[in-house]
Amino acid sequence: MAPEYSLTKIHIHVATSKNGIPHTSNWNPRIGNFEYQETFTDITRSFDAHIPLDSSEQASSELYLSIHTEVDTYTCIVR
Repeated sequence: MAPEYSLTKIHIHVATSKNGIPHTSNWNPRIGNFEYQETFTDITRSFDAHIPLDSSEQASSELYLSIHTEVDTYTCIVR
């Protein structure tokens, strides 16, 4: 049977400018500094994130969203 996929971690950051996303000088994301983080221990095939926006984010005409996930595979064995 083919392996399935499961989320193990998700990191999300919302900003009103590209510079507002935590990053290194090379523009690589600093995921440990992302505002919202979740870790999953059970098999998780999907995740709905409801991110509250602060007043500047609500007033902005553009938002920048950065998402990083970690995914594992698993095999379901039916006996």
